[in-house]
Amino acid sequence: MFKQFYSVAGVKLRILSDRKLEITPESLPFLCEESGTSDTTVYMHAVDTLPELPDEGVWDTGRYFVGETVYHCNGKSHPPYARVTYLPNRDIHIDYLAQSGAAIWKTSGLISSLGLERLLLEHKAIILHASVVSWNRQGILFTAPSGTGKSTQAELWKRHAGADILNGDRACIRKEAEE
Repeated sequence: MFKQFYSVAGVKLRILSDRKLEITPESLPFLCEESGTSDTTVYMHAVDTLPELPDEGVWDTGRYFVGETVYHCNGKSHPPYARVTYLPNRDIHIDYLAQSGAAIWKTSGLISSLGLERLLLEHKAIILHASVVSWNRQGILFTAPSGTGKSTQAELWKRHAGADILNGDRACIRKEAEE
């Protein structure tokens, strides 16, 4: 069993798989050492077959949602290549077809398959389309529709106020304590 550990917005993920994952460059900053506890454990298992898609689901860009299960397909006319099941204890089971699971073995494909947005929401975190700067030990977040100047605003804060740009496109924020 292979193990890898990630931390995203303070949410700790432990990934246990029957095959070693290929770590992609964009996931390197989130890789971390094993710690005593994790918020979510992801169990990955190769299977020979997956069930056909049930009739009661909803399609969304290559994913078919049925309750607490998400099937990943290469289109409506293709059979699923992975099934992701969210358990009540916040753990996640991923069954993938052994013969076609190449994309899921890259950490970028795995993270995409997990439904990171859903996982983060369960831990009081959210991903925003935003630019973020650090200024005077405070975070300033600029969020708005695409093309309205978020990155430009961050650059202006860097140039004129000495701020550090933390992120220019997607930011994750998390509520850690009740106020």
